[in-house]
Amino acid sequence: MTEFNVVEQLVSGLGFPIAMVIACSYFIWKMYQAQLGQLAQSTTNNKLFAEAIFQLNLTLEKMQSDIEDIKEHISIN
Repeated sequence: MTEFNVVEQLVSGLGFPIAMVIACSYFIWKMYQAQLGQLAQSTTNNKLFAEAIFQLNLTLEKMQSDIEDIKEHISIN
């Protein structure tokens, strides 16, 4: 049975308004499911970015410490 036949049976059996409510509800549900998938992916990406930023911050702090040590060494000599 084709999709058109299913829609035709719904409209003839339930009436146009009820069939459209069902169709719109199905569309909204599919959109919601797609949004949940994108949200999960975004959450995963945000966690990865946060870890990368944390690691970069540690590297910058180490570099700052090394620069301070070099300045101290230069000013002593």
